[in-house]
Amino acid sequence: MTQAQSDIYIALLMAGREDEATAYRDRVEAESRSSARARANANTNYFDKHGQKIEADMLISIGGEEPELVLLCGDDNLGVNASNPAYLEAHPGAYQECYPLSNFASDDIEIIKEDMNHV
Repeated sequence: MTQAQSDIYIALLMAGREDEATAYRDRVEAESRSSARARANANTNYFDKHGQKIEADMLISIGGEEPELVLLCGDDNLGVNASNPAYLEAHPGAYQECYPLSNFASDDIEIIKEDMNHV
């Protein structure tokens, strides 16, 4: 587990979100054990359930849930917000964490709007 991942895990525990913290830790550990799993990068293309290419600044729905903005994450991968917006607002020095799109099945993702910067 990286320091950043450990920080997230501890923050979830301190916030009283034990179940979410345990699930996060288990997921991170499973990913690190799986050396055969391909790591997504800037050259990875993601597609929604209709075969449309997903790009940063699009609005997507995952599993029919509320729409989320596609972000370009710090590792040059695409993802969605994994940070608590209130925490980010209260801590200007904190950086936003992302759930990479590689964590989700493309059959569960649907583009809602193509480019939020030009809507």
